[in-house]
Amino acid sequence: MKTVLLIAINSRYSQSNLALRYLRENCKHDNYKIILHEFTIKQTVKSIIDYIISVKPYTIGFSAYIWNTKIIEDIITTLKKIDPNIIMFIGGPETYSLKSCDNAEIFKDADYIVIGHGESAFSFLLQNDFNVKDRIISIETEHFSLIKFPYTDEDFENLSNKYIYYESSRGCLFKCLYCLSSCNDQKLEFRDLQQVKAELDYLVEKNIKLIKFVDRTFNANPNHREIWKYIIENFSQSGKKFHFEIYAELLNEDDFKILKLVPDNLFQFEIGIQSLNKTTLQAVNRKSNLSLLKSNIIKLIALRKIHIHLDLIAGLPEEDYNSFVQGFDEVYKFEANHIQIGILKLIPGIALREFANIKYCNTPPYRVMSTNKISESELEDILIASSGNDLVVNSLNFAITISNIMKHYLSPFKAILDFSKFLFCEYSLNDKQRDIENIGYGLYRWYSKNFDDADYILDCLRFDFCLVSKNKYPEYLKSEKCEAFKKKCITMVSNQKKDVIDSQSVDLSRLKFRKTKYFVPNTEEFLEQYLGQYEGIIFFEDGDLIALITE
Repeated sequence: MKTVLLIAINSRYSQSNLALRYLRENCKHDNYKIILHEFTIKQTVKSIIDYIISVKPYTIGFSAYIWNTKIIEDIITTLKKIDPNIIMFIGGPETYSLKSCDNAEIFKDADYIVIGHGESAFSFLLQNDFNVKDRIISIETEHFSLIKFPYTDEDFENLSNKYIYYESSRGCLFKCLYCLSSCNDQKLEFRDLQQVKAELDYLVEKNIKLIKFVDRTFNANPNHREIWKYIIENFSQSGKKFHFEIYAELLNEDDFKILKLVPDNLFQFEIGIQSLNKTTLQAVNRKSNLSLLKSNIIKLIALRKIHIHLDLIAGLPEEDYNSFVQGFDEVYKFEANHIQIGILKLIPGIALREFANIKYCNTPPYRVMSTNKISESELEDILIASSGNDLVVNSLNFAITISNIMKHYLSPFKAILDFSKFLFCEYSLNDKQRDIENIGYGLYRWYSKNFDDADYILDCLRFDFCLVSKNKYPEYLKSEKCEAFKKKCITMVSNQKKDVIDSQSVDLSRLKFRKTKYFVPNTEEFLEQYLGQYEGIIFFEDGDLIALITE
């Protein structure tokens, strides 16, 4: 029996590859044994090639995305030198634009290029023993409801700490010009609802934490709210989370009646706002009712039950720097859990590539460099702010600190850009220093250079650190007041003065634990604003329990 090796190279360890699992389960053949193996981009080309050689495959299939294109090309080139007889084929979003480009430079050493959904194309190659005339393979796949479920019991031996991707539909209702779904051959197809429920039953039984729906627009079909109801009624106590990408303008009162019943931390919603500039939205063929969009997002956030992730894209046509910043500032005030700033990527095959006045990189990730409305340096500033926003704001590790930094600014974006430039350019924060201690120290140094109340922001950083870290104070957060408070607390407990402790059945003998943190602010301002009647707080090692100490 010949071996077909299907290879995924994910961008991070938490990812898993859904596409190759569809191929494995939908394209079985008596003459072939199909093996699936997943790597990450952090692994070396040599280690991946060593594994491939050890398997001795007859043919190899690669799942190509913008983050792994160069790695796959290097692997194919090297393997062809080692063994020219190994047959190699490529599929995925990175191959879509090659449907009429048989001489394309990209993947030039691959034997076959699969375009579009790969189930039928892969079956065709198997049936013909990978001996077909055409290099470009594009065959329409049967309706999505007929495609077999991609997961097996064996898969979950290695998926317990990874995202589980699932789709209840393929395609998209909309034709935004920056997305592959805008292409005319992309169809919107829905899986049968009973089928979806049965498959969710199976997934929920597995040892996984997050089921991530990858439907382009989950709520494109009003009937899909039945899935929300089913999850709420059956999986509220499962300990699982469910992630959905939704189009906020499509939400109606029936949806909100259901969503009001969602238990805390069961749902996560990702909403692509992209831009609040009407001219820009029209230019990219994105149909949007901005007043309804804002209203529905505000209503969702007001529920305080669903984690809300909002997306913005910089570098879209007709949007200049000031317009983008104004849009970000307005979105920031919604107080969503997460705001992602992306730079437009002109992926091969999308209609927006035909626009004039857009300069972009021809190699992955195809990032826009400038437009006639926004300069290269302005986009570079947005990219820096995006990194700082993820590291400091979206991490939620500095919530109190950030809220107080923002008091000095009219523009949230300006605040984020200012401290981001300091962190990455002046403080030179590198990938190995991106822990809460180093980031916090960078924020403190930046703040001290620009504002007078450094002691107050140090209280904020110290308090944030107590809330999110199990470690003991780093040097810059140590405080004589906190040390004196520690001694007072231990003495107080020894003398059985428990009447000044407000806690939830805390075992006070745990005060002797090494990583227990004692917090008392150095400034009266912080004390009045956040502690009220309490003198200080004891944060226990496990991070879940605190004791509030009165005077």
